[in-house]
Amino acid sequence: MKRRPAPLPESTTDRELAARSERLARTRSAYPIDHPQLADISELLHRICDAESLPVARWYAGDALALLRAFSMEVRNQSHE
Repeated sequence: MKRRPAPLPESTTDRELAARSERLARTRSAYPIDHPQLADISELLHRICDAESLPVARWYAGDALALLRAFSMEVRNQSHE
């Protein structure tokens, strides 16, 4: 099954976001993250960049912040042991 070509970006902002999304896609596969929690956070950040709407991006951002807070607390607790 052939993939449909992506629609052409309409504005400078759309073009910049499309270029950023392409760079992130290449970076994600070129530099995998071994730490599972950080990999999950990174995946959500990529999904934010690829989101089709602001509500979806906000949803992913909320999840990413929750994961980042949990990771931060875990690291902080380990450093105090």
